[in-house]
This record gives sequence, C-alpha cells and structure tokens, in this order.
Amino acid sequence: MSTGDLRGCLRELDALLRAIKYPRDVDHIGLSKGDPSACLPIMNFAMASFSPLLSAQLVAAGLQLTGKNDLRFTDTAYKVLRDVFQYKPILSKQQFLQWGFSQRKISLICDVINLVLQRHSKLQKTDRPFVTISREDWENLLSRVILLDTKLELTSPKTEVLGGYREGTRHTTTDTPLMPLGPPPSNPPSGFLSSVVQDPQDDLKNRLERINNMMKNTSSLLKSSEASICSMRLK
Repeated sequence: MSTGDLRGCLRELDALLRAIKYPRDVDHIGLSKGDPSACLPIMNFAMASFSPLLSAQLVAAGLQLTGKNDLRFTDTAYKVLRDVFQYKPILSKQQFLQWGFSQRKISLICDVINLVLQRHSKLQKTDRPFVTISREDWENLLSRVILLDTKLELTSPKTEVLGGYREGTRHTTTDTPLMPLGPPPSNPPSGFLSSVVQDPQDDLKNRLERINNMMKNTSSLLKSSEASICSMRLK
C-alpha cells in the first residue's frame, strides 16, 4: 500500500468494519487526521466486543480489555497483540495515542481486525462441546455394559419356530439322532433336521466369542477416547 493512499486505507477499513458489523458511526475525518479518539473505539470493539470467544480467552489469560481508560486499554491491547497474536505494531503506544500518523494508524487497525477475524474463526472450530470422564468411572460403566449384555445373551429364548420345528431337543440314553419335540411334517427334506438342531456347545461358544469381541472393541474405544481427550486438553 503506497504512502499517500489514505483513501485506499479508509476503503479497506470500511470493508473490514462491515465484516465485524461495527455498530457505531465512523469518524472518517478524525481517522484521516490521526485523531486517537476516532481510532480507539474501533480498536476497543474489534478486540473486546466482536468475538465473545476471543474475549473469554483473553480474560482467562488475565488480559482484560474492558473498563479501562485510553492509556491502560492501549497498554493491554499492545500486550494482546504481542503475546497472543505475535504481532509487532508499526507504531509505539505513545505514537498511537498522539495526533498524526493517520495512515499507519488505519493500517494498524486493519491488521488488528484481520487478526481478530482469523482467531474468531479458529475458535469457532475448536469450541465443540465434549464430555470428560475419569478412567475409574469409564471402567465401571464398561463393566456394567458387559454384564448387561452377557445377561441378555444368556437369558435370550432358546427356541425358535422354523416351519413347525422347534430348536428344543430331548436326550435319550442311546446315541440316537436328536429329534424335534413337535411332530415332523411328512417327508421332511434331507438335511433339514441337521440345520435346525444345533449343538448347545457351539451356541455357547459363539456367544462367548461375540462377548469377547465386544470387550476388545470397547477397550479400543476407551484408548482412542483417552487419546482424543488428552490432545484436546493439550490444545
């Protein structure tokens, strides 16, 4: 931006003020003369009022911008620019509070608004609610889920009607084939009885295998949840 392009600076500032929905009238004459009273309200709104997320972050860091006179506000604002945004202003605090340096002041305000917009957008993405739970509570909850699932598996009905046949069986003293309790239909298809009657040992084995797989999947979920929570806390 050229040194004499004051109007271009003012146009850029107006566009950024529309982006942050600046609610007050802009003193373009005061800005063109470098009047601090025309610059400070814009700086105050951009850094302290526009983004509640940024304001909360600054308060948590001990950088309160509201309720201060011009000198203390400028001092804190420069700390925010240096420590939070890693930005070095082109004007000193004393120069900013003096008359003059109009184009540099407008350029500084434009930079500040751009930094605030970028940080606000970033905070909106990382401000997602999440629930933290202690490892002890999680393991207790996991145990309850496993016990409940096991109970449901072991107490589920063992009979199922399939074309008039029931899976329940009766045992004899000889090694005769297991027969269904209900009367068989005439001329049952070959292999039908073997597909209906299942070995109880195989059924129990399958149930235990499913429970074991569920425990492994839940354990993996626990590890990934802990890693996610730790990473979010580090951020």
